[in-house]
Amino acid sequence: MTAVLVSLRAMLARPFPFTGESWRSNITTALSFGVFVAVFLSLFPPIGLGAISTPRLYFHAAIYGAICSGIMLCNAALVLRLFRFTVTEESWTVGKNVGITLWNIMTIAAGNLAYTVMQFQLYLSFHTAFLFLATTALIGIFPVTVLTLLQERRLLRRNINAASRISAHLHSSLSPEQSTTPSTNTTDSQPTKETSYSQNLSTQLSAPSIVVFEGASAKERCVLAADALICLQSSDNYVTIFALSGSDTENDVQTTLLRMTLKSAEACVKNNQHILRCHKSYIVNLHHVCDISGNAQGYKLHIPTLTFPVPVSRSYQYRVLQALEH
Repeated sequence: MTAVLVSLRAMLARPFPFTGESWRSNITTALSFGVFVAVFLSLFPPIGLGAISTPRLYFHAAIYGAICSGIMLCNAALVLRLFRFTVTEESWTVGKNVGITLWNIMTIAAGNLAYTVMQFQLYLSFHTAFLFLATTALIGIFPVTVLTLLQERRLLRRNINAASRISAHLHSSLSPEQSTTPSTNTTDSQPTKETSYSQNLSTQLSAPSIVVFEGASAKERCVLAADALICLQSSDNYVTIFALSGSDTENDVQTTLLRMTLKSAEACVKNNQHILRCHKSYIVNLHHVCDISGNAQGYKLHIPTLTFPVPVSRSYQYRVLQALEH
């Protein structure tokens, strides 16, 4: 029994993509579900609604659909407002997705029950309400969990395959001379990751292009070669600049903190096609990326000079992956 609980806990803790960070996606999802409920009840009315004449049936079906959309929007606002510091794309899991979906089902059921009681004079007692909500939860928990796990496995397989393909492409381009110049020493024919990264970086660096970052005050200013820039990381109204310093291209990394937004920092590097926004908090220089990994949540870029991976958000995945493959 303990092994089952441990396995279940591990399963629910697996990463899962969170799509409710923007109001646009929340509104689209809520309206889609509301329309589906209204159409479904119009075409397949349950017992009680089936005896109602067609015009009134459509009216009540539309009300139930509006209740569904309204409650989903209220739940989204509640989650985003009360848990805005903990509800992030990086921290979202299978368990949290199952939980918020079940909460939506339960609150929608409660709204529908309240409307049914008021509109059709249904007798309501604590026992009736409890049975109604408990039945809804029991009916919903199985399909919700199964569908979430199936989606997690599909996304995991897709992202791992894409990451493996791009990683192979990155590794094959790390040292072009390795494929054109035969080696007489078989023990030295395979370069290490650090050596290959250095060789790849040196072949990509061209005539230096200068980028200038200016903070909120006149004294806040950072000037560096575009190719020396590794990534930009934002936190509130500050941006940390990670860049190479000196001649040691593997370990010597300097950081500069400026008071500015990532949007204004992005404008400073817009003329460099290999420096892209990859996340709401990150801009990355793709010339420094030597590997990429994937899970159901998305992708992470790995750079030898950094102690942390750089995440790639869903909204930037296509652009970043396309750039890495070309």
